[in-house]
Amino acid sequence: MSAIRTILESGPSFRSDDSPSEWRDSLRDLEAISGAAVDPDYREFLVLGGLSELNFDQRVLGPSEILELVRTVPDAFIPFASNGCGDFFAWRRDELPISPVYFL
Repeated sequence: MSAIRTILESGPSFRSDDSPSEWRDSLRDLEAISGAAVDPDYREFLVLGGLSELNFDQRVLGPSEILELVRTVPDAFIPFASNGCGDFFAWRRDELPISPVYFL
């Protein structure tokens, strides 16, 4: 069992009702913009229905939200989570598919 699956199955569920087919096109567009596949852990998180699951102080963004925000951050970065205060956690485009996490 992956670490992501373990986390998602370890407590009460608040998972998104969005199915993979609802975000597949947005994810494809995101990968086209970034020029690389997104982080494999993010992809698995989506497949397992984890959006909205890990809402503590940060919120993981869906592909369509990322596409909207990608124009508001420096070109080198792709935001994937927000703290709700205008700050983002992001990957560097040139380091995908496995990038360290940056705080913007």
